[in-house]
Amino acid sequence: MPLVDLLDVRKILEQEVELVYPLYKTVRQGFRLDKMYIKNCQIKLKEYIKQRQSYLKELVGEDLKYSQALKLKEHFNKVYNLDIADTGEATLTTVKNKILKDRTPLKAADIIDVVLELRTLGKWYQTYLMFFLNNDEMFYPSINPSGAVTGGFSSPFQQMPKDGIRDAEGNDLFTPRKAIIPRDNELLLFIDYSQIELS
Repeated sequence: MPLVDLLDVRKILEQEVELVYPLYKTVRQGFRLDKMYIKNCQIKLKEYIKQRQSYLKELVGEDLKYSQALKLKEHFNKVYNLDIADTGEATLTTVKNKILKDRTPLKAADIIDVVLELRTLGKWYQTYLMFFLNNDEMFYPSINPSGAVTGGFSSPFQQMPKDGIRDAEGNDLFTPRKAIIPRDNELLLFIDYSQIELS
């Protein structure tokens, strides 16, 4: 029995087959990028990361990078007597919640917040912003017609966050959707299905 029948997704496959030509046109035509917006975001994001890194240094009392897991563990152990198994997001969040519940040491909770924020900022800078910055004036998405287990289409572009990243005051640092601008006399439409399978 074919996999699409086994998974009962034939109707989805038939709907997606109808999208082949529009997707082909999208891949060939590409999307126009707002390079000025992207370059401005690079400057803002880089500056904000520096500010937050300086704040982390101020909190810790030494030049500690958010990516230095071993030094971070040593600092928590030596200064706050916290024996942390690892510095993954889940562990740090658990430790932070315990700190907030016990109301001590609150400075360690601030350090955890900044470390997690810096990791997110670093990911956004390296993964999303540089993705756009490394393209010319146009971005040509790649569509994989057999990438999803359900038989559906997949694309690296679908991993792009729909919402932007903001600084502590709520100012826009980078929103991927703002980096794409419609061609003349065209409309750019974003539709979010929140991972709902359509059938």
